[in-house]
Amino acid sequence: MSVAKNREKFELTQEVFACCFWRKHGMVRGWEGKSLTPDAFAVTLLRVIWAEPNAIRREVAAE
Repeated sequence: MSVAKNREKFELTQEVFACCFWRKHGMVRGWEGKSLTPDAFAVTLLRVIWAEPNAIRREVAAE
């Protein structure tokens, strides 16, 4: 799963993507740069983001 593709699907910067999904900017940057590996929770969250983009958009917009 590509973190960058997931983020780009929403046209978000790394910083905004991280903020929306309760992660630190450096963590998202590390995932995309392959210097860090997402933990099990992050992988599950990324899969949900990819599978249900409209639900995620609604939730992010509501915040």
